[in-house]
Amino acid sequence: MEERAGKTALNYRLKPKFKYFFLEIDDEQHLHQLLRRNISLDRCIAYDHKDKQRRGYSWSSVRKHMEHAHTTGQTAKLLGRHLDSIWNYIHAGAIEWPQRTTDLKTGVLGWHYLSDSDILDLHDYMIHLHIGRPRSDGDITNNRSVHRSALSSVLRSKELLYKKDNDGNFVPVWKV
Repeated sequence: MEERAGKTALNYRLKPKFKYFFLEIDDEQHLHQLLRRNISLDRCIAYDHKDKQRRGYSWSSVRKHMEHAHTTGQTAKLLGRHLDSIWNYIHAGAIEWPQRTTDLKTGVLGWHYLSDSDILDLHDYMIHLHIGRPRSDGDITNNRSVHRSALSSVLRSKELLYKKDNDGNFVPVWKV
């Protein structure tokens, strides 16, 4: 049997799929940066950017209760809007101000991150915005927003199947 140099079962390490995540602590969302994890001991060490301290957690509880962290650029792509529009919505008070990372060695401020629930709250705000000239009947016209089911599917990393209808439009298909 052929052996691969350096790639044995004991020293092969899987890289985490995420680096930043949100955990709820005392009814508040805290942005964490994953520093170290040990799956066999069910432990991880993460840096809490809100309280500026390292914390140890059970890896299984982190995976169970965490929310993914998305940059403002990723949020703009998910919602189909320009980055400046996302910042305008944040300044308008649609959601709380996004949490910001800091460099652990120098303390220099880094990227802003939003949680999955922040993105869904921002989507709720966006679907109630009227686009264009005001209508005489006062109804809201907003055809540019992403469908809620498609957005929640992407946030939970589920695949979404689209089917082409008779008009040539792609329509999402959900299993019931």
